[in-house]
Amino acid sequence: MWYIHILVPIILAIVLNFYIYTQGWNNEKNTKLPPGYIIGTIWIIILGLLGYTHFLLYPSVYSWFIVLTILYCLSYPFLTSGLQNTVNSIYNLIALLLAIIVTIIMYYKSNIIYAIPFLLWTFYVNIV
Repeated sequence: MWYIHILVPIILAIVLNFYIYTQGWNNEKNTKLPPGYIIGTIWIIILGLLGYTHFLLYPSVYSWFIVLTILYCLSYPFLTSGLQNTVNSIYNLIALLLAIIVTIIMYYKSNIIYAIPFLLWTFYVNIV
């Protein structure tokens, strides 16, 4: 049942992306970021990889940290009011910190490749 670990975060990300577009939150003010549909696609991929990471770590205590990370990523648009909130840099920093911790956990478990897209994306978002 490995696919359930992947499908649940992907389905939640698709539903969230649909909500973001219906609310009009996809109007990017930062021209350095790619268009909203690309950002949505990136997050679908990242959350799918985090779901697979959860599968690899399940039932260890580390798998619960992955669940919390997925939940944080899914709550990010609400924390920043769809990136309309000017304080979103702290939320980006929290996401980067989570990405670093997930990467360290995956390095410890020798499956680091699944955490790298999350780390790269959050690093990119923090520097633009």
